[in-house]
Amino acid sequence: MACLPGIRLALADYGPDDTPDVTPRPLSQLVEWADDASRFCDETRFSLAGRDVAALITESQAYAATATGADRTRAYGALVTACMVAGAIAKNLGNIDLSSTAARRGYAFARRADDHGLIGFDQWYWALGLMRCQGTMRLAARRRTLSVLTAGVDELTPAVTLRHTDTTLPAEMVGLVRLTSAHTESRERRSDEAHSTPGRGSRPRTGRRRDTPQCRALVLASPRPRPCLGADGGPHDTEAVRHLDAADRAAPQRIRPDPMARDLVATLDRRARRRVWELDSLRNRFGVN
Repeated sequence: MACLPGIRLALADYGPDDTPDVTPRPLSQLVEWADDASRFCDETRFSLAGRDVAALITESQAYAATATGADRTRAYGALVTACMVAGAIAKNLGNIDLSSTAARRGYAFARRADDHGLIGFDQWYWALGLMRCQGTMRLAARRRTLSVLTAGVDELTPAVTLRHTDTTLPAEMVGLVRLTSAHTESRERRSDEAHSTPGRGSRPRTGRRRDTPQCRALVLASPRPRPCLGADGGPHDTEAVRHLDAADRAAPQRIRPDPMARDLVATLDRRARRRVWELDSLRNRFGVN
């Protein structure tokens, strides 16, 4: 939580076209710093991931604004990664507004880098934050999520020609964006669209390569994915409880503050026909009354 005020200040002090009035560290240090922060975030070690991440954003922006050639590209890569780390920390701590701000700023930087992989990566992260909006904004946020994801697919698809690039990241991101879009449409019960084949066509282009840690999960999906657990009036509630329990035991720092997970626990509890200790345990751990 201590890193959030610094992130807000870093994003508020400078716009995407500004050159921060700081002396950045050498590029190699910035890139290593961003990679370490991303790894810590993946490991749900948020206190380490967020340590001085505001300074990382500011210094990387200062370096990218004055660099040229390959150094400029690397600096923007570190900068986008720093914004994504900041957004992920904010999202996982329930600060969806700050998460969205960080993701949109990362998108602006990715556009300046003219890197299709980074652009798709950032749009995906941006959509994940929007998916977690609650209350009266939920429907609008889901529609905005689909809009961001659709734009991502439309923009990335022409770039997915590996003979023109030595990285598979654009193709990987097409798969992830399509998969996330199908998941969002499934939550909206738009079954005809959700049953499209997200990720088909990515496999021959990506093989077993993974240019980003988020692509450790396979981007391939079945032509007719199984229904979302916790949906459809409750036929999968027992399995949903089991998976929530497993996720909480693996990474409570990530799962307990997540608005979607908390909403699901409340829904499962409301639908339960009888008290079961597994669900009571989840409710107590999540602080859902």
